[in-house]
Amino acid sequence: MARLKSYIFKQLFLGTIIVTTVLSCIIWLTQSLGFIELIVNKGLTISIWLKLTLLLLPNILIVILPISIFLVVLFLYNKMTNDREFIVAQASGISQWQLAVPAISLA
Repeated sequence: MARLKSYIFKQLFLGTIIVTTVLSCIIWLTQSLGFIELIVNKGLTISIWLKLTLLLLPNILIVILPISIFLVVLFLYNKMTNDREFIVAQASGISQWQLAVPAISLA
């Protein structure tokens, strides 16, 4: 059972990292375009622009991380249901609560 939990947790963790990175890059790009005006009008360097836009990331991650965890849990558990992996796990004696432990611990 520990292998199944670690398998599910690994899939959830890697998926969360990928989805969070993609969504953060998209939002970071749209938010950082507002700082282009500082480069053009004020003559700031690219390094200062990069520092200013990197300061946006913690606020972006606060919003993005719960959304990405929800999406990944929904996707992975749906995939495992369609592949009948949950039916096999429940037939071997694992309860639904034990199958939910990796998602709860990731959250």
